[in-house]
Amino acid sequence: MPKQPEPMDPDAAAALAVDAATLLDHSMNGFFLADRRGRFIQCNQACLDIYGVRSEDFLGKSLHDFDVIHSREEVCELIEIAAREGYLQGDTIVQASDGRRVEVAFSVTFHPEPGEGFFTVFFLDITEQKRAERALR
Repeated sequence: MPKQPEPMDPDAAAALAVDAATLLDHSMNGFFLADRRGRFIQCNQACLDIYGVRSEDFLGKSLHDFDVIHSREEVCELIEIAAREGYLQGDTIVQASDGRRVEVAFSVTFHPEPGEGFFTVFFLDITEQKRAERALR
């Protein structure tokens, strides 16, 4: 039977959490946390840059406020699929605050605890890649 790992020292765990937050803040990929209903509860600067918003204009809004190809009902269905399966990836188009349409590839992971659970979402602006693919057709 494999030996269980030793619990991490609380100070080391806190330092690791700070390091992870720093990495996320400096990532080129967009990142956000969303609650079980799809409301944004935390994000990094790349996320704000892609959406073209300030954090106070983003946090508390929902996925369906920005997705331009899925209806509110479809977004709710995708949230349910991600929660049930634990993971979801795909691409969509979001509308930035300046009206730009941004194509993004995303990966969603559902974390069932604490409470109702939450989602971590990483995404990448693939607008130029998609434009180049269309130009080659």
